[in-house]
Amino acid sequence: MADEQTAPQAPPGIEPDVPNVARIYDYFLGGRTHYPADRAATQRIIAANPQAPLLARAMRRWLVRVVAAMTAEGITQFLDLGAGLPTQDNVHEVAARHHPGTRVVYVDNDPAVLAHGRPLLEPGRSVLLLGDVQDMASVLDHPDLHALIDLTAPLGVIISGVVHFLPETPATATQFAALRDRLAPGSALALNSLVSDADPTGATTLFRLYQGETGRGQLRTAHQLQQFFGDFDLQRPGLVPLDDWRPDAPVPVSDLPKPLIWGAWRASRERGTAVPGEAAQDPVRPPRCGRTESAARAVASGHQAVSAEITLGEGFQNTRRPGLTDGSSTRPDGHLSPTWATASSPRAHERRSAGDPRSP
Repeated sequence: MADEQTAPQAPPGIEPDVPNVARIYDYFLGGRTHYPADRAATQRIIAANPQAPLLARAMRRWLVRVVAAMTAEGITQFLDLGAGLPTQDNVHEVAARHHPGTRVVYVDNDPAVLAHGRPLLEPGRSVLLLGDVQDMASVLDHPDLHALIDLTAPLGVIISGVVHFLPETPATATQFAALRDRLAPGSALALNSLVSDADPTGATTLFRLYQGETGRGQLRTAHQLQQFFGDFDLQRPGLVPLDDWRPDAPVPVSDLPKPLIWGAWRASRERGTAVPGEAAQDPVRPPRCGRTESAARAVASGHQAVSAEITLGEGFQNTRRPGLTDGSSTRPDGHLSPTWATASSPRAHERRSAGDPRSP
């Protein structure tokens, strides 16, 4: 993992002796923004759940492929909600490989993320804001967002490792509906989450560990996760485990996590890439991509039990999520997978009906 001798000087107001979930996630991804207390916490997490670092890295692989796919669709501006710390293969870095003029707004509700993360970004091309997915209006109306993002143009929205920390309430559904309604035609929404379909026992154990750190959240089925996309069009290959979503390189068997987190994207009919008769009719699909027989056996093996009392230690900063999950839907065999969709909101339909030139 990351070099343990390169921890940065703590910014003002940050307590390096108190473990922080964003810095723990950074450690799992090989970043350098973490301290001895964070590294000690990671060892307790791994002892309780060896899947944690594997899931963190699978989420990052999924994010890299999602961003590449969105830029291939012509999207050049992104909104990363619940972004965590900038580490390796961030959205702005991946997108710039495909389109140099890409602009990215990162949003997180953890002040520690802002303190550590802002100095790591590219001025004029990316910005990190304090905000919460449970208050979409304050995020979408933020003046710093509007300085970089044009909400009348296609926007790629990514929500990774966040949904399972949100309650299953009408208010949560309302916030996601508000987000979808603000997206212009040609936009894309990608999210992932812990789901229970493939391995109910393993998913419940992992969820209890997360809930013990944050005190909130909801373990959902793939069907419940699909509802966050509303009426957006599901793109191929549908809602699948993270490493089954458009794989572009082999993953060693030792790096494959169990199918506890799924992901997907959805897009508008006008500019999406849905394959007729495939993803739209089969939104939740079994694993099918690139895994060897031995890898499949590794993924299907039993999930170690974790006590619900496991904690990261006294005084742990449970401001948000541990950031160790990713996925957005469930397949018939219960595996988690990534998905995306593009936007076709009521506002977009109004623009097309009125002949608005912003409509594709």
